[in-house]
Amino acid sequence: MPKKPSLIDSVKKKATKKKATSKKKDEVVWEPDDKLRPLVMDLIAAGAVSDTLKPVFDQKKSFVVSEFFDRFTEDMWKTKALPANPRVAINKGGTSVRDMALMFVVKFRTNALKNYLPDEDDLEDDMTPRDMLVNDIVESTGISKENAEKLTDEEDGEFIIEDKIGTVKPLDECYGGDDPDLSSAAEKLFKYSQSAASSKKTISLPVFTEAEQAIFSVTQILMIKEGFMSRACMYCESLEQLRELLRFVKVSLVTQNYEFAIGDEPSERQSRMEEAAKKLLTTES
Repeated sequence: MPKKPSLIDSVKKKATKKKATSKKKDEVVWEPDDKLRPLVMDLIAAGAVSDTLKPVFDQKKSFVVSEFFDRFTEDMWKTKALPANPRVAINKGGTSVRDMALMFVVKFRTNALKNYLPDEDDLEDDMTPRDMLVNDIVESTGISKENAEKLTDEEDGEFIIEDKIGTVKPLDECYGGDDPDLSSAAEKLFKYSQSAASSKKTISLPVFTEAEQAIFSVTQILMIKEGFMSRACMYCESLEQLRELLRFVKVSLVTQNYEFAIGDEPSERQSRMEEAAKKLLTTES
């Protein structure tokens, strides 16, 4: 028995086929004038070279910085003190004349772990933020639990858990939002702030209801004490633990102040710069 054509097939035969519209927008093209043309050409060439060399730079920097970090921490562990950030210098072959140099900087920030702690609601049962921090330090660095507890001691430790009070949303969003409790709480705060322009020393406002108090939020942030780097070795039993601890607190490893062909004449320096660029471009092509 022949298959009965569907209603959709019948409609498709009689329907007008819609032409596909191109989603490609018309390109706007500028042609620079004769004065600007060479500058644009130089910019494009510089950009192309820069884009090509950036991954080369990043790769070489990553390897060298890792080696610098190893040496820095070796000195730190040997002396049990924080070394000065070194200038790394290269002399011209067979001489004491400096030819190239850079600065290697180990940067420490007290707020590097500011947003590390989860909300208390996200913690496992019977687990405090400090408990979680101790466990993470032990697992990440290999430091003993005893030393991790010293690191996080509420009074004598290096990590400080602070409560920051704020509002669940910006006050204007609370005031203009759909939640009547947040809206009324924001209105009371605005009215209180506007009372500063009044000649009255005291004003009378309705107290916050329990529901309106939900406008306030508490966020726990994790800070590290100033001078931690000079005391870091105290909590470690090996060089590797020290390295992992510094990685845990997210020290930044920076190379900066690059000096190249320091004593050369400008023309010689330019020639060496071109040779170096050509070598790097050729190597990576």
